[in-house]
Amino acid sequence: MDSNNTFNSYAKDLNTSQDVADIDWVSTDNTASKKASWYLMFIFSTIVLGGLIYLVTKDLITTIVIVFCGFMLLIYSIKKPKTVSYKLTDSSIYVSGKAFKIANFKSFSINNHGLEKAISLIPMKRFYPYLYINLNQEVSADVIQRLSQLIPIQKPTVDIFESLLRFIKL
Repeated sequence: MDSNNTFNSYAKDLNTSQDVADIDWVSTDNTASKKASWYLMFIFSTIVLGGLIYLVTKDLITTIVIVFCGFMLLIYSIKKPKTVSYKLTDSSIYVSGKAFKIANFKSFSINNHGLEKAISLIPMKRFYPYLYINLNQEVSADVIQRLSQLIPIQKPTVDIFESLLRFIKL
């Protein structure tokens, strides 16, 4: 409970002025990986896993499907980041022109990705997807301050699966 109060006080201390102007910014959808060494390790691991599965099951089709899926995951993870435009108003957030109502989200959390920050908007509905917003250093304080006026901040939770997806940039 104290951690939520800490996050709320952080956002309120950033800027106490009530600026009603919309906030516009451009950011990338993910950060490009500068470490290429994990690619070779992933390829080697996929081939070894395929070999082990073939030795255990003696099923060539299962082995081929697993190795193929591993290589598709690798190809998807090395894609170049796209530029995304964002706009925050008092009632909605626009991601590349698509509007998401702030009222559909119960809270948000702040995630640090190196020097950049990202925001995860947590939905009210159980099966509604999270909305991830990447911030620039220039607008991060303004966006956090504005969102904290609209919905509460919550401490971010990161599980092993999410850490793995961040590592391979999915």
